Amino acid sequence: MKIYLTDNSVIMSGANLSEMYFTNRQDRYVVLHNIPLLTDMLTNLVSCVASFSFQLCRDNSVILHPSFNIHPYKDDIDKFKSEARQRVMDLLKPGYFTKLADPFFTDSPFRHRKKVIGWKRERRERTIQIQDGDEYTSHHEVEEEEESDEETQQLIQQGARVMVDTRTQEKTVVHPESSNVTQLRRTIYVDTWICPLVQMGPLGVWHDEMVTRRLLRTAPKESELLLASGYFNLTEDYMDVMLRADADFNILMASPQVNGFYGAKGIAGSIPTGYTFIAREFHRRVWQQAQQNRIRLQEYIRPEWTFHGKGLWFYHPGEELPSLTLVGSPNFGYRSVNRDLEAQLAIVTDNWTLRQQLHQEQRHLYQGSEVVTKETFQRPDRQVPAWAKALTRVIKNFF
Repeated sequence: MKIYLTDNSVIMSGANLSEMYFTNRQDRYVVLHNIPLLTDMLTNLVSCVASFSFQLCRDNSVILHPSFNIHPYKDDIDKFKSEARQRVMDLLKPGYFTKLADPFFTDSPFRHRKKVIGWKRERRERTIQIQDGDEYTSHHEVEEEEESDEETQQLIQQGARVMVDTRTQEKTVVHPESSNVTQLRRTIYVDTWICPLVQMGPLGVWHDEMVTRRLLRTAPKESELLLASGYFNLTEDYMDVMLRADADFNILMASPQVNGFYGAKGIAGSIPTGYTFIAREFHRRVWQQAQQNRIRLQEYIRPEWTFHGKGLWFYHPGEELPSLTLVGSPNFGYRSVNRDLEAQLAIVTDNWTLRQQLHQEQRHLYQGSEVVTKETFQRPDRQVPAWAKALTRVIKNFF
């Protein structure tokens, strides 16, 4: 998890605080201001994980948290995992899945699009949906400074809320003492959803994987999903889903020279070769299944830089701006899914300015990258020794 919290604002990233991230390592950073509900939830998540983590003392020794008395390796590991998982699930359960994650638990997460079609951009922040049985109507709330008739202004000054049907122009008046005021406040439309996703494989918490998998599987034909990962080590499940899906995929990964392990001493120095082997095998499967027009790989290349960017951008069919992004610590790889404690945000939006910013971010990351072809893996620097192939198959679950 890489979460930076201050007051009611948060920076979500895949970067830690190592010096290289402030100099020549490319990553992603998304800042969200003044969202108390989100920052409270993330603060509680960090505190929850801290409660079953070691506490570092001034003399460099470690002790258990005062509220957690099960040692992770001296005591029963299953008991440790069970108690830690319960704490995480207790944090996530109260209202979390219903309030924040509802659009991701329908048959298709892309159904949220039906909720935003027809909104008037210039009045979106004041558009209200009123339900009458199975019928929904959109209303614009008249504000005091707006031009309106004398009766309407008097009602507003008395504390009433005046709604005008955007289709028929019929007025609906809700007086201050009416219980409907609270309901209307709850149904005011916003143009952006932010859904925290948590993945803690060792504890049996698979929320992020479940949502990511559904996004990949249910994205409609001719839509486009762009994925970035500094380490190309997609799980077999993710690769299988993409090979069977309908959407187009464009996957950005690090070239060997911008991999963080490039030039490292010992066995770590062979890790970029292992990623090359995994990418080559997936590229081969894409061509064997005649999916090369739908699935494309690209390599990030930038002299004297390393690449650690990770995330996803979703583009609806025929649209030039994304309406969804994933940003945080997961990278779609084995270790991320099965071994690490991860968190990220799914941001779903119909806000034109935000969509432009996300699009520019995506274009910046992909700028200067090269498309991977069959010839890429035939170059002398991409040859994978037999020992590296065997080693990769054994250790790919650990990186």
